[in-house]
Amino acid sequence: MTKIAVRIQHHPSRVAHLQYLLTGLEGQQNDFDFKIIESTEGTWDGCKKCLKSGLRSGCEYVLVLQDDILPCRDFLYTVQKIADRRPYYPITFFTNSPSQEFAETNNYRWVRLRVWFMAQAYLFPTNMIEDFFDWTEAHAKPELVDDERLALYVHKKNIPVLATVPSLVEHLGWRTTTIGGRNSKAYTMIARRVANSFIGFEKSGLDINWSEVRTFDDMNDNPSIFTRWYKE
Repeated sequence: MTKIAVRIQHHPSRVAHLQYLLTGLEGQQNDFDFKIIESTEGTWDGCKKCLKSGLRSGCEYVLVLQDDILPCRDFLYTVQKIADRRPYYPITFFTNSPSQEFAETNNYRWVRLRVWFMAQAYLFPTNMIEDFFDWTEAHAKPELVDDERLALYVHKKNIPVLATVPSLVEHLGWRTTTIGGRNSKAYTMIARRVANSFIGFEKSGLDINWSEVRTFDDMNDNPSIFTRWYKE
């Protein structure tokens, strides 16, 4: 069985959201290396702390969860089932890509993302963590937040990121953000901040056959944004 370290990236202003998440995970935490990692120094600091903690665990994957998500039923057990069956790539359990809806209609279980944003819940191989830190330190502009750094890294390194179809978590705290300077109306538009297709909190991810290997390639995201994030 694949070993997974579960790390919740928590900001203390989101205690109410965290309680929803913990309720949704109730009864599952004790079967995993499970920790809540608190940070008030920005999302990149929180991300680094979660990944470093996961690396120290000795597990093969770290599952990073934002504290403002709502998981489906049996979420952690579903992640375990997926980790035991899929290639050793990053996997995201949340996406707002329009390709997800098309893929679900046509009975795909996976979307391969051309550009990966929205790091609400993702499984990251621990053997990539040190390379990610070294690479992002060298090539990411310092103002970038966690999901921007992750997106830049996998795009420039040509690393596949697989998104589940449907999403297994929803972004409960979509209306607000802990990222400074991003409270504009355009930034908090609901279509940009919630899953394109969420399984539902009352449904179990274990009911889906994740052994299906057909993957739909997402072509909706424009990677040109990386030109202003990347430093030589």
